[in-house]
Amino acid sequence: MFDKLNAMKQQMEDLKSQMDNLSITESVQNGDVQVSANGNGRIIGISLNPEWLKSCEAEEAEEIILLAVNRAVEKASAAHAAEMQKMAGGLLPGMF
Repeated sequence: MFDKLNAMKQQMEDLKSQMDNLSITESVQNGDVQVSANGNGRIIGISLNPEWLKSCEAEEAEEIILLAVNRAVEKASAAHAAEMQKMAGGLLPGMF
């Protein structure tokens, strides 16, 4: 039993590392706003086209940036959930 728990702990650590290295980028406004998140949902980068930023109102820019952030986090969460399900299916066959 302890062997299975240790194996599960190691797999969780491996998954966290794998998700830290995964990069998911969401692009909105024709690529003027790009947000990258890792597989653990942490925002790792934001890129804004300076020309686009100059041409829009602050409130509009905030809404679009927030949209890109939320989409990147949602995709990261989905990727993480899919990997967790794969891992759990291997450890607990028949439950997933």
